[in-house]
Amino acid sequence: MDTRTTTLHRCRAAPALVLLSLVAGCSSQHAKYPESWAPPVTSVPVADRAQAQEACPNIAGRYSNGGTLAPGTPPELCKSATHEEYRIIGDWFCETSLGLNIGGMDASGSWIELRQPDSDTLLIVSGDSTLDPKELHRSKGEFDCTVGGLTRHLRASLTSLGYDQGDENTATKAYNAFAMVELAFVATGGVQTLKRTFSRATDGSLIMHVERGTHGLMFAIPINYDHSTYVSWPVDASASVAPEPTSAAPSTRVARVRPFREHIFATTWLVSIDGKEISSDELLQRLAQRSSATEFWDVTQAVEPGPHWIEWYPWARGRMRYGSVMDLQAGHVYRLAEAPPDCEPASRNLSPASVVPLLWRDLLLEDSQSGVPTVQTRIRALCGVGVKRCQQDSDCGDQECVRAQQSQWGFCGTEPVQ
Repeated sequence: MDTRTTTLHRCRAAPALVLLSLVAGCSSQHAKYPESWAPPVTSVPVADRAQAQEACPNIAGRYSNGGTLAPGTPPELCKSATHEEYRIIGDWFCETSLGLNIGGMDASGSWIELRQPDSDTLLIVSGDSTLDPKELHRSKGEFDCTVGGLTRHLRASLTSLGYDQGDENTATKAYNAFAMVELAFVATGGVQTLKRTFSRATDGSLIMHVERGTHGLMFAIPINYDHSTYVSWPVDASASVAPEPTSAAPSTRVARVRPFREHIFATTWLVSIDGKEISSDELLQRLAQRSSATEFWDVTQAVEPGPHWIEWYPWARGRMRYGSVMDLQAGHVYRLAEAPPDCEPASRNLSPASVVPLLWRDLLLEDSQSGVPTVQTRIRALCGVGVKRCQQDSDCGDQECVRAQQSQWGFCGTEPVQ
């Protein structure tokens, strides 16, 4: 028996626009709550609803990070509402990670612990030790409490690229604003909402009811889509372990280095630490699964504090390499604040014997930590085109290994002019 109920709504459109209605149309598809799952905890009586909304439902506990998607989930819910190649705010790709759904955390740990120290606060702790706890507040509009459960609600324009409203960078926000104006001239626009409501089942598991609504016009054709389904997360087997203190202070065990992308269409600058590259296979797998909380390339690398050889390089385009020694501090997150400057030798048109293959360039770096304003600083980096990483001259054949100051790492080439 099909557990999905489907209702098709009529769209009033001229016959000449029937072809376009293959892209723009109206439908409503909703998965039923699975009979094999433990039933939800019974809601409070209607008379007590006002009081129930004052105090959030208790969903505190430790749950497995990987969830189970309800059978009969509408396939349309598992892809972008407007274009399969681009993610817009409010899209949901059948992502069953609890950390991602409740906190926007791309957590690789096996469990997520939810704590509710008071009615205004939700503290999310990941089993991934490289991730800081995340604290959400009802008073800031980051979640709401209803009779149905604790709810996270997104609402954004149909043309707004991004994962989570408010997390877009400046360039993407500017693009979104421009797109809204431009597409208004061709009668295209509207609103997409994503509502995720979390509550308990009678067996202690956590249940999410996810609802996506897409309403507006696509080239003057009405579009009205409403889809919903459920995800379940069991209580984690390690829940009997004594909980950590409820402090939301960030971990001080590691430093973190993030890749960089200037805007949504720019080249991605990835990071290599002490000769260890990010795995391209991992990036492609993340892209295929569309499982990242941000973008598939955004792989933050955790590293022990102290001096490290850090390289930035463009992924899938160009052969430039920039390397520098950085003294990484625990609890800090580092990334480029802007794309690196050009590293082509100024003397490229001279004879090969006159060309200096390595250059020094200044990179603008962002240094951020929880509760402290982000600062920017410039660091000196060695760079080259098509250069090979090295630790000693024997790594370089006929060239020498040019190492950055106080580093065992460098690039093969000729010592650059200061």
